[in-house]
Amino acid sequence: MNQFSTLSKAILFACLVSQQVFSQEQVAVPIENKVMHIRRLANSGNLQTGSLSKNLFKLETIQVPYTVQVPYQVDETYTVEVPYQVTETYTETVPYEVQVPYTEYITDYRDEQRCENVTRYREECRNEQKCYLIPGNPPVKRCENQRICHRVPYTERECRYVRVPYQRPVTRYRTEIRYREETRTRTVTRYRTETRTRSVTRYREEQRCCRPETREVFDRQLQYQVEVHFPVDADLNPEQSETLDIILVSADLNTAQVQLQQINTVYNYTIASQTVNGGTIQVVLAATPKSILSEQDLASLSDSRNLVISLDGAGVASELVINDLTNEYADVNTEYAIYLDLKTAGGNKPLNMRAFTRDQLKITSGHVRMADVIQNPAAIHEALVSGNTIIYSVIAKRGGTSPLLAGKTVKAQRLASVILR
Repeated sequence: MNQFSTLSKAILFACLVSQQVFSQEQVAVPIENKVMHIRRLANSGNLQTGSLSKNLFKLETIQVPYTVQVPYQVDETYTVEVPYQVTETYTETVPYEVQVPYTEYITDYRDEQRCENVTRYREECRNEQKCYLIPGNPPVKRCENQRICHRVPYTERECRYVRVPYQRPVTRYRTEIRYREETRTRTVTRYRTETRTRSVTRYREEQRCCRPETREVFDRQLQYQVEVHFPVDADLNPEQSETLDIILVSADLNTAQVQLQQINTVYNYTIASQTVNGGTIQVVLAATPKSILSEQDLASLSDSRNLVISLDGAGVASELVINDLTNEYADVNTEYAIYLDLKTAGGNKPLNMRAFTRDQLKITSGHVRMADVIQNPAAIHEALVSGNTIIYSVIAKRGGTSPLLAGKTVKAQRLASVILR
């Protein structure tokens, strides 16, 4: 037993030493440089140089110790809650009803005589003589009696009976709920804590030796000198500048591949060619002038007259030829949604819509096979028959980064029908 234990410790010690030596042999991993930043000015010239690098790693296998969970038995104490029954007294609030008298006042009426002085009026008249002159030579005096009347006030006492309300008390009773305390008994379950023992299985970690483990370790760093050749006609004005990145996307001992990312450029750049010669990557760029959407050009995006659609081919080889006369703008993207209205005997229309980007249509010179839009083999052979009428709708959806579009989509649509040849 002691010999086995000594042998296990010796093997474990050897594994630990091996792991320590492996750790000491690991080389610090240098920092990669996968992006070459270019800032180009008017006087920068057509050649820009920089460097890129990528780390290569390799796999190595070593023997490492490991730990296992070893079970063992122990006795432990624990507590349990044991129920028991007891009788206890308690008080309970019991409701009961009582009749409580109260006084309520009701309104009655009685007749009372009320007297008051009332002002009235009588007419009093008298005769008065009025004289006046009648013009003439000489004037003649004439007198007449006139009756004059006046309304004279006098006071008279007047009495009458009126109905007068008064309050009369009445005793009534209402039911009220009151409460009293009553003592009662009940049987309840209570618990006491009891200590008990049990045998349980626990685990401890033990280190064993050894098992193979594969690790990825640094091998070497590939370093490249990069030469970026700009087109000779891509000149910049003194107030202009360009920013772009050359990104190392893949590299091994024999090949390397880079991509171009335009950040802020005057021209639209593409990589015309790239070659690797030893530790040098030569990148040749091609450029086209950037065209930005202006206020004057905005209306052309929705002008359906710019979509010219024609038919080419016959039968299942029938093609729609889409010619978009709208100018291309660097800050505008166009997607063409093509819908075909098929008249088939099955009743249910198969999937008959597909979308293409402007770059995709450039590859096919604007030719789109109707079979590629329909996609359903049965519907293709039933619908794309000479003499059939196909109703098509082509919608050019234009969006992009132009501030004039403000995050919206402008559409131009062409709807027509063709008879298949």
